[in-house]
Amino acid sequence: MKGIALVLGTVAMVGLAGCATEDYVRTQVSPLEQRLDKLEAAQNADRAAIKQADDKAQQALDAVKVYNQKVDDAAARAERAATAAEQAEQKAEKLFRLQQNK
Repeated sequence: MKGIALVLGTVAMVGLAGCATEDYVRTQVSPLEQRLDKLEAAQNADRAAIKQADDKAQQALDAVKVYNQKVDDAAARAERAATAAEQAEQKAEKLFRLQQNK
């Protein structure tokens, strides 16, 4: 009988010593929750800033593509104009020589 009482007493002591009340757990966890909330808020702010920077970079890349296309178009027009001017110069030179031979 003494053995059973001792076992029950030991089980009761271990059971009571291992239990924590809800309020105790709340007081222990609350500061951690607050810190985690702050970290999550900072992380969300960082993500928003990164997204905004990414959007601006994409807009800049799009603008550069449009600008490069315009430059390429202008270069092609300039090349065509130079070719036309060269051909006109050659024709003018031929006409001048023909006039000189007459």
